[in-house]
Amino acid sequence: MKSLNSILKENIYLSFDSAMSYYGIIDQVIFNLKFASLYDSFDFEDKDLGRVVGIVMPKDLFFGYNKSRDMNIAQPEKALLDHIWYCEDTGQIFNPEDIDWDALDKNMVEVYAKAMGIDYAKYLVGYLEAGKRSEHPKESFRLSRMDSFIVR
Repeated sequence: MKSLNSILKENIYLSFDSAMSYYGIIDQVIFNLKFASLYDSFDFEDKDLGRVVGIVMPKDLFFGYNKSRDMNIAQPEKALLDHIWYCEDTGQIFNPEDIDWDALDKNMVEVYAKAMGIDYAKYLVGYLEAGKRSEHPKESFRLSRMDSFIVR
């Protein structure tokens, strides 16, 4: 059985919604630590941290993380794109409403999206179209932030 200490020495980095929560990009409580892994998938319980999951990423998508002595972690924009990739790969729904778009660098999102071949804007366009029916001021502000991320 793997332990957290043994996997941190392997080719992995913290990413997906786990890293987005760490950076404050989402404010949801995350119950599993999700790592991008270059070689092996894993899923185990750590007595202190709870469920720890390793998701195998294709080698050409394994980049965009900061190396650390303790733990490698995806850059904020890469964590977002990894999360979208994971949703697309597993058939889950990506919800752009949960993202604090102000916490992200638009240029870096574009760089990573292009390198990964992900059209993240398609999720924003659909959400924006549906949201235009709302007249709530908070919703208008959120929609304007999302709209600024769409490349025209």
